[in-house]
Amino acid sequence: MKVLKNSFLMLAITSSAASNAAMVFDYSNGEGSSFNQPQFDVTVTNADDGQEYRLQATTTSDRALALQAGGTGLGVGLSAGANPWWIGSGESITFALFDSANNAVDFTLSGFATAPTAKLGWDERVTVDIAGNSYSTGGNNANTAESINLSDANAMSTNPLYPNARGSQHGWGADGADGADVDSSFTLTGAAAVNGQTTNYRLQSVTLELAPTAVPVPAAAWLFGSAMVGLVGISRKRSAV
Repeated sequence: MKVLKNSFLMLAITSSAASNAAMVFDYSNGEGSSFNQPQFDVTVTNADDGQEYRLQATTTSDRALALQAGGTGLGVGLSAGANPWWIGSGESITFALFDSANNAVDFTLSGFATAPTAKLGWDERVTVDIAGNSYSTGGNNANTAESINLSDANAMSTNPLYPNARGSQHGWGADGADGADVDSSFTLTGAAAVNGQTTNYRLQSVTLELAPTAVPVPAAAWLFGSAMVGLVGISRKRSAV
């Protein structure tokens, strides 16, 4: 009886949410450069539901965005000014996800990649703001493989005794101590570097996963569950006799 109840409960739980494939929004723009823009949009088709999702990138009112060719990626600079167009300390980009009907869509942030020619180095810092939480995040050793890829494992410890300790237990990813942060937008802000370094980087891509959504349980499943409950009732009556 206990096993049957647990099995039926698991059926209901499993049917209540759907997992989603990761979506990579690429800002490497190998076709040309575009400067002094207030906004950039990248659209991706989700492999699970076949729907298109648009990731909108914007910056603060005193800055503008630029995409640069050759994989240089997305950067920030003074509006209409002479800029290196990297993301420096205090400069930020906000990303918001929308569906094809322009509705805001919730997601979890899997990670982001910096441009190979403008990486976020080991001593550089960026702040990830999502779902009301703010996480200091460090770069990687520029000489290591896959050093352009950052995830919640790059988040820094909040323990003042060990501020440079890294690990997903401190971070914004799905394997964080309190689970994933879910929201329809997040912001990356360049922060002050350490050890005499300077924070300057560009973004190559952002990877998101749609937040799990409720899935209607098929009528057949509920009928099956009702039938099983009925059988349990009959079994109890026979046992009583």
